Amino acid sequence: MGVLFPLTTMGRMGASAVMGWFGHFMIGMLAWGGGFVLLYHRVPGDTALVKGIGVGVAVWLGMMVMPMAYGGPFGMAFGMMTRVLHIVFGVVLGTVFYLLVEPKAAFH
Repeated sequence: MGVLFPLTTMGRMGASAVMGWFGHFMIGMLAWGGGFVLLYHRVPGDTALVKGIGVGVAVWLGMMVMPMAYGGPFGMAFGMMTRVLHIVFGVVLGTVFYLLVEPKAAFH
């Protein structure tokens, strides 16, 4: 059972792991990326990078308390990688936002 097990088995869809990855990345890009853009000025932090990391941590926390996580409390069965990868997601989110939208806000 991997991290994508919940995405490929929800509702007994029987989808492949590729579809699980596709769904995972689409949620990250569209839902969390769009939400970051819309709520950028309300997210705590001084720079786009710090705001992105905060969103990555919040997304990880939200994922870990969902009943679908299958990893026990806070996804401990998945180890450190889910935390690290969601922080990397936040770094990429903040950096891309900085480069495309807010050139004066990040990395000062």
